[in-house]
Amino acid sequence: MDSAMQSDDAVTQETGKPVAVDRILDAAQVAFASHGFEAVNVQQIADKAGVSAKLIYHYFTRKENLYVEALTRMSRDFFDNFKPPYPAGETPLAIVREFGLRFADYYLDNPQTGRLVLDQVVRGGKEISRSSRLEDLREGLLEPVELALSAGSADGTIKPDVSAQGVFFHLIVLTLGYGTVLSLLDPWHMQVPELENAPLREVIADAIASFVRA
Repeated sequence: MDSAMQSDDAVTQETGKPVAVDRILDAAQVAFASHGFEAVNVQQIADKAGVSAKLIYHYFTRKENLYVEALTRMSRDFFDNFKPPYPAGETPLAIVREFGLRFADYYLDNPQTGRLVLDQVVRGGKEISRSSRLEDLREGLLEPVELALSAGSADGTIKPDVSAQGVFFHLIVLTLGYGTVLSLLDPWHMQVPELENAPLREVIADAIASFVRA
């Protein structure tokens, strides 16, 4: 291993990972989100991260592996947003709405996440579908929603045929849809009172609550 690679192999005290790995993944997330998988090459990511392309291949072997790691890291950050416990004593419908708020908050505060998801849509979910780690993370994320849906179905406040996967899917569509279309409203001079009088996160949470409400 050359001297440049050795200096980049210094590890952080917090994570024990090589410092360069975080820089590479930061650069990869930005590049893939901004331009899509096909339009980005390893040298562009290396330049943005301030490392050599050789070092990227040392850690990730090929661009596809780096892309999967960037997606996994993004997903882990996203799922961490849902770790705090949901308020005790809340109704099932309120828990689903709170899930919608947390979902919207993360996507709206981290637009790169939405763009990476759209890139996966373009690629037919190729990388996400083959990652058991991402599937495990998603299943853990949906557990409180599944419990709320079951309780709401039992007490008649939530439709019995709604799945946690359906809630997750509709939240992706709502959040990415609103986030994308809103940027076009001003040029079109469209005025939508519902969007002018409420924060977007509330609009999304109310929409998902309406979707599940019996």
